[in-house]
Amino acid sequence: MQIQRYEGASTLYGPHTLAAYINVTLSWVSSLSSTASSRPPRGPEPPNNSNRSLSFIPHVIHDSPPLFRGFGDVKQDVEEKYQKGARVTTKFVGANPRNNLRLERNYAVVEKLVKEKDGAWEAVRDDSDWHLVFRWRRTSELLGTSEVEITWETADPWAEPGRYRIRYFGDAKSLAGQITEFEGVSGEFELVDDDR
Repeated sequence: MQIQRYEGASTLYGPHTLAAYINVTLSWVSSLSSTASSRPPRGPEPPNNSNRSLSFIPHVIHDSPPLFRGFGDVKQDVEEKYQKGARVTTKFVGANPRNNLRLERNYAVVEKLVKEKDGAWEAVRDDSDWHLVFRWRRTSELLGTSEVEITWETADPWAEPGRYRIRYFGDAKSLAGQITEFEGVSGEFELVDDDR
């Protein structure tokens, strides 16, 4: 009995895919030369099963902020000062991130105050960084409320002392199905070296 390993489960032709590719490539290696006059024949195309796949992820019905709150409001703000190496955590009134996958865009960024640029805020970390953790949690299925927790682990070797804030980008879905973008911004905080 064979064990189903990564190669067998994740390749189109099973556990011997690499050996088959090497065999076919070596048989046509002379055609790879820039002076070659012949080209290998086109083989069969692999099947396109993208429209045949089933999704068992339930659709987002709607998002709603809690009473007297708005999307992007801060539920738990940052402290005024953190030592480098501490975890900076903030929570926002959120919406389901599946409303907009934000391809090539961010759900969360850490912004630094840049004094050389007349007090402009510059994004120095985003949610592609291992040290910035984005967590979404539904707080009520019935009401459609949720929250987002963003944590910056400042043990990050590139974290520099300075003044920072955390920004959250979200998209809320109404009962009518309309999706609306919104933002949330934490308070400002100071990151200082351990020896200060």
